[in-house]
Amino acid sequence: MNLTRGRIAIVLAVTAFVASTATRIAEGQGPPAPSPAAVADSEAVAATHRTRTLAALFQEFGTTTPDNARINSRAISNLFFDGNPLMRLVSSGDFAPIQQSANPITKFEADAIAAFKAGETFFSRLDRVGPRWVWCEAVALNNGALLEGSGLDPDVCQICHASFPTDNNALVGSLNHCDVVRQ
Repeated sequence: MNLTRGRIAIVLAVTAFVASTATRIAEGQGPPAPSPAAVADSEAVAATHRTRTLAALFQEFGTTTPDNARINSRAISNLFFDGNPLMRLVSSGDFAPIQQSANPITKFEADAIAAFKAGETFFSRLDRVGPRWVWCEAVALNNGALLEGSGLDPDVCQICHASFPTDNNALVGSLNHCDVVRQ
């Protein structure tokens, strides 16, 4: 078998590439951090998404009555269906979950709830989820206090969520929005 220096060099280069890639994967290193411009785009997308979602929630809150609460609650649950990990309602763990699957499932979600329990009302950061960079932000849901100044009944949450406390300042969870950062 005739091996030329060029073929040996190619084999060595491929071997070095495979070894370094395997080492990065084994160490949990992923792609390099995204550019500031890419992160800024994802921040804007997440903020826009949050604004639209809060508008939909406030619309539901404004039309919810004891007579239509069961239907309105299901309609809002469809907005937060579990197949969309980029937008979730997450339970604080102090009361019955908003939905059965509303417990924190990522480190970001758990850290946001911890920040809210410490008194913060907004939490955001760049996270790596598997091989992807994701910009995530969360807003504290503190029962009716979120509605302060909106003209909506601060007790409207309790129409659908009987397990929520009567204290409208109690943290019940968070509203999370994320966007996959595009390089």
